This record gives sequence, C-alpha cells and structure tokens, in this order.
Amino acid sequence: MSTGLTLILFLQLGIVGFPEPPEQVPKGYLETVVWTSADSSLHGQLDSMTVDLAVLASNPNTSPGEVMELIGFIQDVDSDSGSAAALRRDILLNNARSIYNQILSRLEELPSDASPEALMFELTESDPNDATDSLESNDEDDSTAATFGARISSAKSNLLPPIPMVLNRDVQHAISYFQTRARKVVQKWLDRSASVIPELLPFIREEGLPDEIIYLAMIESGFNYHAKSYAKAVGPWQFIKGTGKRYGLKINNWYDERRDPELSTRAAAAYLRDLYYMFGDWYLAMASYNCGEGKVLKHVRKYGDNYWLLSRLPKQTRGYVPSYIAARMIAETPEIYGFWMPRRMKPEPTDVVDITACVELKALAECAGIDLETFQRLNPALLRSTTPPGGDSTLIRLPGGTIANGFWELYADLPMAKKSDLLTHRVKRGESLGSIASAYGVPVDVIAEYPENQIGKRYLIREGQTILIPASLETPAPKRRMPQIEIVDKSGAHVVRSGETLVGIARNNRIPLERLAALNGLTTVSTIFPGQVLKLEGVPPTEMAINRESNERRHIVNSGDTLWAIARQYGVTVEGIRRVNGLKNESVLKPGQTLAIPSIN
Repeated sequence: MSTGLTLILFLQLGIVGFPEPPEQVPKGYLETVVWTSADSSLHGQLDSMTVDLAVLASNPNTSPGEVMELIGFIQDVDSDSGSAAALRRDILLNNARSIYNQILSRLEELPSDASPEALMFELTESDPNDATDSLESNDEDDSTAATFGARISSAKSNLLPPIPMVLNRDVQHAISYFQTRARKVVQKWLDRSASVIPELLPFIREEGLPDEIIYLAMIESGFNYHAKSYAKAVGPWQFIKGTGKRYGLKINNWYDERRDPELSTRAAAAYLRDLYYMFGDWYLAMASYNCGEGKVLKHVRKYGDNYWLLSRLPKQTRGYVPSYIAARMIAETPEIYGFWMPRRMKPEPTDVVDITACVELKALAECAGIDLETFQRLNPALLRSTTPPGGDSTLIRLPGGTIANGFWELYADLPMAKKSDLLTHRVKRGESLGSIASAYGVPVDVIAEYPENQIGKRYLIREGQTILIPASLETPAPKRRMPQIEIVDKSGAHVVRSGETLVGIARNNRIPLERLAALNGLTTVSTIFPGQVLKLEGVPPTEMAINRESNERRHIVNSGDTLWAIARQYGVTVEGIRRVNGLKNESVLKPGQTLAIPSIN
C-alpha cells in the first residue's frame, strides 16, 4: 500500500494531523513526511497500522481499548529520530490519540481501562472555570493563601513538611469528574492501591517524604507499573528517559528500572525533594514534576510564587494539583465520595538473587517454584524473555523463602540451553537469515523463532535490522566453514581469529564455556584477541585442519551430525560424501568416525 493512499484514507476520515514543523522548515519537509517510499519494512509496518487505525476510526462500535492496543504497537515501532519513518510514526500517534479521545468523549462513562493521561486531558478540557474565574474564586478563599509560605529554610530538614490541602472550585470540579464520568477508572486505581501503596510507602518514608506524596503516582499512572504515556513516560511515576537516567535509573532494551517499584520510587522521591528545595512549595514542586522545572521557574519569576495564580501555565499543569488533591481526598475517605477501598495487603516478603548469565525467565520461575506470570509481576523491569546478556548483573526478586528451598541448587542443574548468551547482529545488504545463521553456527529456525526478533514464517529480514543470535552451548548447530577455524596441534590448541568470541569457540569445539575459560585463566565474559592461543587440553578437536600438502579434507563425526548437515558445511553433495567413503544409503554415522570430504570441482 502506498503512503499516498494512507494519506487519502485519513483525509476522508478527517483525522490527518502533522507534528509542528521546526522554525525553519527544511525544503521538502512535508513531502519527506508523507511521500517517502514505503519499500522498507518500517514503512510497511506503518502502512499496515495506518489502515488498521482508519478501520477503527470508521467503525462506530470501536472500543477505546482497541485503539489503545494499536497505540502501544505504534509506540513500539523503532526508528531513528528525525527519519522519515519516525515522523510518520509521530503523525500516526497524534491521529491515534485524537481518535482515542474522540471515542471516550462519546461514552457516558469512561471505561475502567481508560489511560490516566486521557483522563487528565479530558478533565482539564471539561473545566468550566476559565482562568479569570478561577483566579477570582481562589483569591476569595483566605484558607488558600494560608497554605503558602513554606520556604527553603524549613525544607532542609530530613523529613519534608506535609502537603497542604485546599478545597476550591478547581478541586471540587476534579472530585465531581472523578465521581461521575471517571468513576470506573478511579475505582480501578483504588483497587490497585491495596497492593501498591504498601509496597511503595516504605521507600517514600525512608527517603524522608510525607506519606501523602504516594497519591501522585495515582494520577500519574493509576498505580500501574507498566503504564506508558504518549510521550513515552514509563512506570508508576511516569519518568521520561532523560529524567530517569538523570536520577540513576538504568534504561535499555532489556531492563527498564522506571518500572521497578523500589528504584523508581526512590528516584521520584529524589526528584520531588530537589523540586521542593528549589521552590519551597509543594504545589510548585508538583507542577514542575508535570511540565518541567524550567517552565515553572519562568512563570514564577514573571508572575509570583502562588501556584493558583499562575494562569499561564499549560492547561494540564493548571489542573494537575487540583487532580492530585481530589484523588488524595477520595483515597483517604472513599466512603464519603461513594467509592470503596479494599483492605490493604501486607507487602510480600521477597528474596533477591543476583543473576549474571542470560537466562530464560521461564526457567528462573521454575527454579523458584512459581509460574511465569508471578515471576513477571515480581520483576516488572525485565522487558524480554531472558535476563540481559553480556554478563550484566541483574537483581531478581523471588518469593520469600525461595533461596532456603533450594533455588541455587535447581539453578545449577539448568541445562546450558537455558543459559544461552545472546549476540547482536546488524543485517548488511545482501545477507539472508540463512547466511547469518551459518556464520554464527546457529540453526535458522532458532534465530527466526526467538520471540524478540519478531521474524515471520517467511524469514524476511531487512538491511539495517538488528537481530539477536541465541548462542546456547547445546544448540545443535552447523559449524562454520573450515577456513574460519584453525587447530594448531592435535592436543587441541586454538589460535583466535578476527571476529571470534569465547562463546563461539566453546560451542564449535563442544566445550562448556566455563571449562574453556578456566583452562585459560579467563572468565566467561573475558575479551579475547586475534592471535591469542587458547588451550583445549584433553578435548579431541571437532574439526580437522586442512592438510596443506595434499589439500585433502577430513571430518570427524560429532554426536548429532548428519550427512546432509556435513555436506552443507563443506559445500558438497551427500552423494559425493557417500561415494568417496563407500557408504550405503542405510549406513549410520558414529561419533568419532572420520569421513573424507570430496574436493569441490
């Protein structure tokens, strides 16, 4: 489907929107956004999602959840910032967000799975009080003015002061909205709070913040560890990537500490503490948490330090503090406002283990005696089906008593196939999945079926795509071609060649990685260098060196070898191997058997 057709679809539906162009628009900017060729896989994905969104938008029975699911897929489209695909993705996200809000606006009551971001947007858009009216009502309330005055001198104590409560028209409007259209959403937040608040509150107290700051996570994420906003803020405290890293959170393709209950809460506490020290006022600190301290500082310097009088802040920020106060009032006394608060659960005791290998999460769950769903609930920061590769230390939470019940013993008994290392490969022009699999000595289906690669049944890959190569030591894999491996002598010494890894050498010689490392005084993640000689003592070589004088090739049969695999390895036919070795069709290969390899004509 051409990109022009996707544009026509949206023009017909009236849902096309472009991101704001830069101040100096480059020549051909809009043409680049709309008319870039859809030949690549990324543009193909975006074309498909564009059609899906158009279908959802044209169907009067589309549910908000269906659009939100598509928004999640669009957000996951990985493209370089500033590229044509990235611009198309952002356009599509804007359109999807608009459709989502339109569908919500048609409902008498918001569904319980409505996103906190959409709820806050609708709340601020529905505020009947304009800026002038709001200023007048707040100026008339003497109690409001009395809440201001906590300044930096009092903020330097270990325990920061409590957050003041104000009841004005803005807060009353938020309460009314939560009680009516957003009733199901807020009740779902309260249901989640029964387990989340007991888990997060101890960290807030240890960081010296008042208990009631916990309700900020309620309006940020609805107490959802997996919440993700349109702006790609993530986790219960909705950190964007830059702020999260600034406060020490590790964020990569494997592990996102913004989702971790303890680490994200401590980071949010540190950020909020800094904001309070900056302004000496909780409402200004919260406003800064929502839209950034730079923007709030600019308004404070120009208009004063009374949050309720900063009428030129972004609309959502002006509604942020009233929403917080309303949510807090409902959560602290739900019966008064017609809600129900479940009994708070006691925090579950946990054991913490340090895993450095790349291990399947399902295997770790089995060692702990729990199902995968429970394991993932305890470890929401893990993003993939394995722990991170490369020897990174990963702290894993398990139910209390797991270690005492023999976790490490079961872990030690896991087959090496469950502890595979993962290599990354960036696809080059002309490469196929088969050629990549052959180069790494891994079966094609092992790479294609690895869930993170998202490779379809047709085994299609694209230039520039990054794929993960599972390098399990027990994977029955075709080995690399002869010239890529050189055995120095019959005792099994190996000279490292350019591009080789310790994992690859261990796999090709059928030696456990730990044993190879120990023989050479290395660790399993040590760096090796071309020309380095590695000992393979006591292990018969699995590949015979080329006889440089006669140019005759021989192969020692390994367990699991077949004539078909050996023929593919050396680029010859099965019949050729049978002929030079006098084998019959029914002949069975035996480990240790030596086969002559016919020359290639």
